[in-house]
Amino acid sequence: MDSVAPSSFSLSLSLTCHVPARGRAAG
Repeated sequence: MDSVAPSSFSLSLSLTCHVPARGRAAG
């Protein structure tokens, strides 16, 4: 994680943490 990793990692983690919650909430 130097310059390009943070962007991709953060985005990936964000999606992984938000997708399930929103997906289930939206049904």
